[in-house]
Amino acid sequence: MRNTIVSVTERPEFANIVAEWMLRAFGTDIIRSEKALCADLRRPLSTLDRTFLLLDDDTPIATASLSREDALAYPAQTPWLAGVYVKEDCRNKRYATAIIRHVEDFAASNGAKEIWLYTKTAADLYRKLGWSAVGSRSTFYKNAVLMHRQLCP
Repeated sequence: MRNTIVSVTERPEFANIVAEWMLRAFGTDIIRSEKALCADLRRPLSTLDRTFLLLDDDTPIATASLSREDALAYPAQTPWLAGVYVKEDCRNKRYATAIIRHVEDFAASNGAKEIWLYTKTAADLYRKLGWSAVGSRSTFYKNAVLMHRQLCP
């Protein structure tokens, strides 16, 4: 078993799988079509817009994104950890932790001093990884917890 984490821009053949996962897991929050989402995954808008994929022997297992903008209600906060997803049959094996840490490291190496996220279901996981809850949102994000993490320079 050999795990690697790559950018979807490096492995564009997996963009459709990632788009399918995102739409399945976060469909009510995604306002783009699958075709538009695939195009965005293949060509990020900036350094702080990148989607990563954790592969196990070249099989997609998990994904997570770094995004300049992910929550319209919080335009001053940037960048965002977004779209963390692990295949159901691969959960509870620390894949989420690995890909979250990868996104955090990527953000820090590209000059980010902090990172944000909102979650509806995984606040406990993020707390264990050093994230702090800083508020909640009960409108568009349907009772999501807003979280923050300082990154080491």
